[in-house]
Amino acid sequence: MKIFICKLHVIIKYVGGNSKSERYFPILFMAFWLNIVGQSFIYLTYLYFIKDLIRVEISYATLKVIAIGIAILSVVVLYSLVNDDEIYGNAEDWFQSKDPGEKLRMKFALGIILFSVFFGALIWMLYKL
Repeated sequence: MKIFICKLHVIIKYVGGNSKSERYFPILFMAFWLNIVGQSFIYLTYLYFIKDLIRVEISYATLKVIAIGIAILSVVVLYSLVNDDEIYGNAEDWFQSKDPGEKLRMKFALGIILFSVFFGALIWMLYKL
């Protein structure tokens, strides 16, 4: 899992055009993406599967605190996962060893996947509000 997250982080870093030493921006990007997609799927799961089984009454202020807490927790968890210099160095070397065409294909494929899942989940959730 740690190796996969590090490789994903390296690809996202180079999709964003960041320098080799940059680690924080891709972590924020990954955390933001995970939060929007996660909240969308949690809402849709509640709406389609759990709504009739369990009645949950949560105030809007509580939801905001939970969302902010999950966002902070995801940044901390992602930072701790990519903070291992040996594993991260191996992921960096793995990406740098690819030829330019393969790097471009990997960045393009990841960008399409991230974009389509993000906006698909977000639009579906907003449509169901």
